[in-house]
Amino acid sequence: MTNSFKHLYSLICIALLVVTSCEDVQIDKQDAIPSPNDVANPSALASARLVPPSCNNRAILLDGVDDYIDLGDIMNTTTFPISVAAWVNVDSTKSTTSPIFVTQDHSTIYKGFWFAATGTHLFAEYGDGRGGNNPAYRKGRSANVGVMNNGWKYVAAVLNGVNDVKLYIDGVDIGGAITGSSTYTMSTNDPATAKIGKKFINGVTYYFKGLIDDVSVWSKSLSVTEINQYMNQNPTGSETNLIAYWNFDENGGTTVQDASPNNYDGVINGGAQRVASSAPNHCINGAITLDGTNDYIELNDILNTTTFPISVSAWVKIDSTKTDTSPIFVTQDHLTDYKGFWFAATSTHLFAEYGDGLGGNNPLYRRGRSANVGNINTGWKYVTAVLSGVDNVTLYIDGVNIGGAVTGDSQNTMSTNDPATAKIGKKSINSVNYFFKGTIDDVSVWSKSLTVTEINQYKNQLLTGNESSLIGYWNFDEPSGNTVFDLSPSNFDGTLVNGPVRVTSTAPNH
Repeated sequence: MTNSFKHLYSLICIALLVVTSCEDVQIDKQDAIPSPNDVANPSALASARLVPPSCNNRAILLDGVDDYIDLGDIMNTTTFPISVAAWVNVDSTKSTTSPIFVTQDHSTIYKGFWFAATGTHLFAEYGDGRGGNNPAYRKGRSANVGVMNNGWKYVAAVLNGVNDVKLYIDGVDIGGAITGSSTYTMSTNDPATAKIGKKFINGVTYYFKGLIDDVSVWSKSLSVTEINQYMNQNPTGSETNLIAYWNFDENGGTTVQDASPNNYDGVINGGAQRVASSAPNHCINGAITLDGTNDYIELNDILNTTTFPISVSAWVKIDSTKTDTSPIFVTQDHLTDYKGFWFAATSTHLFAEYGDGLGGNNPLYRRGRSANVGNINTGWKYVTAVLSGVDNVTLYIDGVNIGGAVTGDSQNTMSTNDPATAKIGKKSINSVNYFFKGTIDDVSVWSKSLTVTEINQYKNQLLTGNESSLIGYWNFDEPSGNTVFDLSPSNFDGTLVNGPVRVTSTAPNH
């Protein structure tokens, strides 16, 4: 250990721690409406599913009035076979047509294909381009499923050719009855904009009301095996014959990105909202593993005006081989003076301190608290530091105040008046670098003193990002990439540095 850190470490060691047509449902008067018996086990389709309390995956909420997603002129050369799949949660108050996906909107004649639902039916049809407002110019299939608007459903339509359309809910072929009477193939030879959530036909506009997620379009006939695969595991975007895939997981904005190589990005219209997706199998509960050598998360110059009170919480699992300091969260790194605050652990202690900005390498310029808890590197711990003011720092593990001893001698308030980068997993002070070794999840920073009740609440329930006084929240649930998104309104996104590894979180309640 270098002399430059002995003063800090010695005090830490005192006690360290750590659609469709005007017929609405698109079923002709002469078409036989299928009975619920056409559906394999309809009650199973409507059964409730347990979903995680929160996750980073997003969905689009459409109001049924004027919300939709414009995809542009992207599918005016579409031919059979073609398939479309999506997670949908039709609003329980919506009984008329809710368009899911439409290839050619605002056409006076039936062209392209459309996929939609009502409160009781799922249906898909295509137009032959010879006319409109007459079943002779369209063909498809509609299935009565009893109740369609009672929760999330994974719906798919497979259009193989003339007279060959299949419908699926939650991976089950639901049968149904033929609609329309055209004997011609699908026509898509005129430019017309594709839409998610809207269809205009025969002078009537229909809008989807409810939630939509993970819309995918394929230039092949999806098999029942493939449909079930993508129901349980989202496409990556690189699958063979994938034309387009919109997962709506963007952090904000009005653009929805196509994850396929075609880059058919869309634009949100009418104020559609991004919300956390509660569709089954959608919660990516990730965590970050840091190697203790040079891995960390760079948060940049984000907290250089921080004042008391401030709180920080995180799930941490310190590597059992790590005995020296593992920084958890640091507001101002790479300074010669003690400034901002830092929250860290050793194998036996948890501690948090702040600097007064008057100097460095001397306990006169810092203040905090350290608690000896015996062993902190024995599994997941929910750790919290509450810095309420001068000489008022409280530490918690798993929602319990662990006491501890005061560290440092400063009688001044915290100083944060110089720009310096915040970090997760790294602190440089007095020419020494310290790195966290282990796994970190759900780091949150608050501009208030968290109460013991709040600490226990957030230990047992993941945050939404909209909580009052939340100024930073990183849950590491991104599926890939080097960016970690801040889910708070601050948008303090961070960057993985030197190869931290994304892993599935095994923290409690995850």
